[in-house]
Amino acid sequence: MFSLSPKKATLLGLLASSLSLVSACEQRTASPGAPLDPALSASTAPGGDYVATPAGWYHRSCVHEIPNGARVDIRSRLVRRADGTTFQIPECLYPAYPSIPGGGGAGGPPPTNSGWIEYAFDRLFSNSYHQLTAGWRVPAVPTGGYSGTQVFYSFPGLEDIDDPLPAPYIIQPVIQYGYNGAFVGSYWTAASWRCNYGSDCLYGTPISIFAADSMYGTVDASACVNGTCTWTISVVDVTRGTRSNWTATDTENYNWTTGGTVEVYSLNVCNQYPDTGVFYTGISLYDRNGSQVTPAWINNVQPGLDPFCGFDLASTPTTVSLFYNRPPPPPPLTVSMSGPSVINTKGTYTWTANASGGVGGYTYQWSVTYDAGPHYTLGTASSQQLTVYGDDGNFTMYVTVTSGSDQASASKYVNNCINAGGNCPPNTPVVAR
Repeated sequence: MFSLSPKKATLLGLLASSLSLVSACEQRTASPGAPLDPALSASTAPGGDYVATPAGWYHRSCVHEIPNGARVDIRSRLVRRADGTTFQIPECLYPAYPSIPGGGGAGGPPPTNSGWIEYAFDRLFSNSYHQLTAGWRVPAVPTGGYSGTQVFYSFPGLEDIDDPLPAPYIIQPVIQYGYNGAFVGSYWTAASWRCNYGSDCLYGTPISIFAADSMYGTVDASACVNGTCTWTISVVDVTRGTRSNWTATDTENYNWTTGGTVEVYSLNVCNQYPDTGVFYTGISLYDRNGSQVTPAWINNVQPGLDPFCGFDLASTPTTVSLFYNRPPPPPPLTVSMSGPSVINTKGTYTWTANASGGVGGYTYQWSVTYDAGPHYTLGTASSQQLTVYGDDGNFTMYVTVTSGSDQASASKYVNNCINAGGNCPPNTPVVAR
């Protein structure tokens, strides 16, 4: 890792040297499935004063808060506040170390989980997205403690992946738990972000959010003229009526989208992941022609995770479910039946259902069917009694056990030999009641 200097001339020389080295070793191109090559990302904090943003490690001097309601001209770097006053974003003099789909660094997966842990993506090849909306709930507070720069991020978002490396942009409404080196701590916040992988990272004024709050995020282009659009990035706590939002005059073509992502920095135990997942619903996407896009999400979990915390994804065109810390599935529900299968004496007999597996809380339904045809519904206990007479004929006992949403059944055919003459099996003993 090179030594950083705030002097731009020195920086540009270092960047040129490092890029030449990368080019000499291996020619890299962005693939449709990954906006950037994972080998260009940093798995651990670089030296110096860096912030762990949702787009990777950025030098503190390149990470800027944009006041709520402000408008940023990305080209001129001028910010106009809601009250009309302005300020200039200084030019970024330090390189960024992106955290991107695939995660990890040049040496393989990091020793602790860092980067895009799991995400669902889609992309357009001859078009671009002009609107993304999604809803979700804030997960529970993690039971595991955080220290240093340990962060949990989750978001939907849009990305421009066709710019030459390392220039792509990402624009997203984000929830955050943990301290990223600039703000927040052991509590939840939300902010609207727009980051240039090759330069600076901007975020709206963070808002405090709380477990189970309903969230709504949107990235929306409007007033587009000759490829320049006004993009509004907003994340809203619907429960509390608060929001983080700002607008950017932007020329990027956002042609890649994630319907939901879990991105972390340096989480090393599974209880640092909150609850059992983040679940995005009501996802909608529109292209630059105003037509609704139906995504065919491709689900991804970063390989080589340690610890592996039961990460998994499920998606539909309008939902992305990001799972972790899921309890193991219950064992399958099974049931067997004990009780007599041969009867040669009149009396009352008992059959018992022996259930196992499932989620517990078993319910029972018994019935009996006679060979002659009649079918009767019986009781709902774990055992069932039946009085047998000589003229009943043979019959079958049935029981169905329900546990949660699962069902299992068992049956036992009973040979009634009381009046059967020589039809009973030889030497059949009298069955105890």
